[in-house]
Amino acid sequence: MEFISNPFYIGGDSYSGNPVPIITQIISNGNEVGIKPYINIKGYLLGNPLTFPEEDNYKIRFANGMGLISDELYKSLFHSCQGEYRLDYINPDNVECLQNLELYEKCIDGIQQPQVLEPYCGDTESPIKLPSQMLSKERRLLSAFYCRFDETRLAYYWANDVSVREALRIRKESIGTWIRCNYDLNFTTIVDDIRPYHLNLSNKDYRSLVYSGDHDMVIPHQSTQAWIKDLGYTAIDQWRSWKVHGQIAGYTETYSNRMTYATVKGGGHTAPEYKPEECFVMFKRWIHGQPLSRTSSIMRVSSPFIFSFDLIVPQQNLAQSKPSFADLFPSLEKKQRFSLFIYYVLVTKSGINRYPYQTDDPRPHNILKNPLPSGVEEKDIMNLNANSVDSLVAEIQGFSGSSQDVNHLNNLLKQSEDVIRSQAATFASCLTQLDPSIHSLGYLYILEACTAGPIPEAQANELVLSVVRFIDVCSVAQIRLVPDKFISICKRLHEQVMILGAPMRAVAPLLTAIRKIQPSSEHLTPLHPDFLQVCLLSKCYKTGYSILEDDVYEVDQPRDFFLYCYYGGMICIGQKRFAKALELFHNVVTAPMSSMNAIAVEAYKKYILVSLIHLRQFSATFPKYTSSVAQRNLKNFSQPYIELANSYSTGNISELEAFVVANQEKFENGNNLGLVKQVVSSMYKRNIQRLTQTYLTLSLQDIANTAQISTAKEAEMHVLEMIEDGEIYATINQKDGMVRFLEDPEEYKTCEMIEHIDSSISRIMKLSKKLTTMDESMACDPLYLSKVGRERQRFDFDDFDGVPQKSLHFHVCSQNPMRINPFEVVIIFGSILDMIKELA
Repeated sequence: MEFISNPFYIGGDSYSGNPVPIITQIISNGNEVGIKPYINIKGYLLGNPLTFPEEDNYKIRFANGMGLISDELYKSLFHSCQGEYRLDYINPDNVECLQNLELYEKCIDGIQQPQVLEPYCGDTESPIKLPSQMLSKERRLLSAFYCRFDETRLAYYWANDVSVREALRIRKESIGTWIRCNYDLNFTTIVDDIRPYHLNLSNKDYRSLVYSGDHDMVIPHQSTQAWIKDLGYTAIDQWRSWKVHGQIAGYTETYSNRMTYATVKGGGHTAPEYKPEECFVMFKRWIHGQPLSRTSSIMRVSSPFIFSFDLIVPQQNLAQSKPSFADLFPSLEKKQRFSLFIYYVLVTKSGINRYPYQTDDPRPHNILKNPLPSGVEEKDIMNLNANSVDSLVAEIQGFSGSSQDVNHLNNLLKQSEDVIRSQAATFASCLTQLDPSIHSLGYLYILEACTAGPIPEAQANELVLSVVRFIDVCSVAQIRLVPDKFISICKRLHEQVMILGAPMRAVAPLLTAIRKIQPSSEHLTPLHPDFLQVCLLSKCYKTGYSILEDDVYEVDQPRDFFLYCYYGGMICIGQKRFAKALELFHNVVTAPMSSMNAIAVEAYKKYILVSLIHLRQFSATFPKYTSSVAQRNLKNFSQPYIELANSYSTGNISELEAFVVANQEKFENGNNLGLVKQVVSSMYKRNIQRLTQTYLTLSLQDIANTAQISTAKEAEMHVLEMIEDGEIYATINQKDGMVRFLEDPEEYKTCEMIEHIDSSISRIMKLSKKLTTMDESMACDPLYLSKVGRERQRFDFDDFDGVPQKSLHFHVCSQNPMRINPFEVVIIFGSILDMIKELA
């Protein structure tokens, strides 16, 4: 159990591409339901992995790329077989395809598919036939076998040797004859497509490394790249070479789901057997959270020795001349590897002042600003040197173990924060002595101090790499001791990638940072808006949407909530999830606010447009829980959009298009012209949808005339699109061009629908309990009660109608009631209303 808390990764090659993701999923599920012991799983790595059934189809493309088949044969295969080269899936009547495949098999006959450049060895599974007794000379000849797989085939002999089995403590009854691959196992289930497991593990934020030997024909690298792209994640670090000893060792690409893909140049099936050093360097870089393409070697340079001396002298007796290095250390030569720092420590009535002896600046640097207390001895003054760089680094290294040590270290670092900031450049050079995964707290203090000031443009890229690496490997328990500092460096990362014009570089790191700093998925952190912004700018809508699926109930800062909903709504628009976008914009518009802000104004404009696109209508009436500030001002700032909604309600497309042209500049200035054009397009669907309420059968030409569509063909396209999206239910008779409108076929009695309703009811009950708890706590809040009391004194209760109650109840208030954030109440109340509408 000593190492149970260590980060845990699962790895495997070849067929392990099947079980490794499944095992990772099983461990993850066990952690989530509380199975003990908890395994601190962080990710997995796969080499030349078997993943999905279509992999054999990529062998043709690989063979052509390696020059094993001609371009003419490749083109003929592609044309005749249509990209499907597996015999079980080819139509037996497709003679041309089968003939081309026969030519292909002849071309690759004699090719060693695990590594196409090596000699052909035939069957790699069967054992080599050897005499039962071998002379010592014959045994020496084994080392000179011609084929790489000869050693594997010899395993049949040593693995079945009695002495080997005894040494390995294998019981006789536990296994029969050893064979390398047992194809006779009795099993009932096989998972032939592992892509869903990769997708699910990506959503759970696990890291993964997938690599391919680029000369492997068993699992071609093209097939591995194909299924990775099928996952749908965006590349955040584009295809580039990675090197070992200055030479290209392969190529790599990193995706927004924290998956890194790499090819190993010259590698076969599997890559580490052919390129062990390159694969080890690749693994070491990845496991340390470093990019594979980094140019520096993975080696920690030993730090020079640092000596620091304090010369304690009265202020009036400062030395007038500076001793030389030779005067102080006559027995040491200048070439010795250490640095010398000498300081004066001045004890005066105003306090203790310390400044470098070598400086020409006579102004002392005040370390202790308070007067020196009585009873301070000389040894206490000497202890001031504990704040020096070397000793503080030693403290970080020594107090990063247990939680008690880390808490002690945090107190020390807080006391030394001014020193760290004043000597940030010196501390920055010491970061190489710290492991960010072990010494996360000290590393964070130093990194935050180094990033506090202006960052030169030349150092921006280096800063981004340092912060990204720290976020990836840092200890969650340690960074949560100082969340403000962690958030600070993450915001600096966001700021720098925006300056560099590369927002995509911050997508994966900020998502990792959010998951690490969040107490739970219900908490909205200050990093949420920054993450959604970089997702929006880099068009990583799917990645951004992953955190929008969380139910958020805990909000600290109103501005974070406004930006979270605004950027989130725009990401949902990019995903065509208009219902979710409408919900988020609605949250901005109805959130409590004491003064109008630009975010609410822009959200209201988009709320109008999305309402027209998704609901085909817009109501200008605000809900009762909307703040009075919003009700008074939002319409005034959004007049063109209100008028657009009024024009839309008439159903006249010509009038709507004319209005858009007249106000095009206003819509462009608000960056909403694209949405406005979608509003115009949605009017056709609105007009068609209204026809379903009146007619059972209608010709396409009549639909075109009534809905103001140019042609019957265009009307047919709109109808088909609406049927596909589930907006209407209809059939089209192509013979006579008639459309028959149908009722909703959903009878609400399928197992899936019952499960959906049941889960929605459970969620409503959970939200209702949260709202009740908040209501009771708010009723006990002294600030709320005093405000309500003041408000009641202004009015006569006879002016109000009584509200009938189901029962009379009392709130028992504690001495320290929980503070309630009004944003949390709005979010929960809105969520309950949305689900009630959905069930209705």
